[in-house]
Amino acid sequence: MAISFVRIDDRMIHGLITVRWGKEYPCDGIIAVNDKAANNQILSEAYKAASDKKTFVWTLEHFEQVKDKVLNSETKYFLITKNPQDMKKSWWICILNQEISQLLSWVLEMIVKMQSS
Repeated sequence: MAISFVRIDDRMIHGLITVRWGKEYPCDGIIAVNDKAANNQILSEAYKAASDKKTFVWTLEHFEQVKDKVLNSETKYFLITKNPQDMKKSWWICILNQEISQLLSWVLEMIVKMQSS
């Protein structure tokens, strides 16, 4: 999975994230998921300016639309949300994606085995 670290923090992106956690868990970019922050241009730009890494501030809806690209990427991202509710929704999106992919892989494997028998 391309998400290497998850964090819930009401400040979302700040010095501790970019300096301390960035060294503990190296990443290539940060994805902040929060509807209010993503829809507030000033706040969104402030979060992006707080990091020297590629930084995205997305709504939950947008994260759901791009999750496959994120999860299948070679790029390592931090996933940060402002509150537990957003993390639950974001992480559930990721888990469902993985479980469905694993289930489809298993079904295809069984079909191939049945056809070769």
